[in-house]
Amino acid sequence: MSHDREQTLDRSKALYGPPPVLSTEEPKRFDGLLDQVIACLKTRDTVELILIRHFVYAVWEIERLTRYGTVSIERWSRETLQLQAQQEKLQKARKEDLAWKHAEKNFTKPNPCLHERKAPAGDEEAMVFRRAFPQLTKPQTTLTGIAPINCN
Repeated sequence: MSHDREQTLDRSKALYGPPPVLSTEEPKRFDGLLDQVIACLKTRDTVELILIRHFVYAVWEIERLTRYGTVSIERWSRETLQLQAQQEKLQKARKEDLAWKHAEKNFTKPNPCLHERKAPAGDEEAMVFRRAFPQLTKPQTTLTGIAPINCN
């Protein structure tokens, strides 16, 4: 590029102000793109430089929107998966809580008079067995709400 063209380019950059580059972007990359397009098209005057500048601005914005579109879709997808995991965890906790409440509601206490039977005299083995395995000697109740028979 000739010295006159470099001066024209510098003046036009000063005339139009800073490029449309965000704080998260690199101004050197924008300047590099502008310089490459100018070198490729070999501008002859200010009008061509203005048109090239608008073209490069448009290309820069399209590339930015493409990048941010991809990032936003990825972010949305990640947040959706996290939300689904949280909802599944809450739903599982609610089901467990409901099951406990249902079990407590339907649980009936065994009739104490059925447990107080004494073994006949001389039946030591039966007493040892009852002490060792009380769950096998007591009447079983279910969670269906069936009450044991009243022995009174």
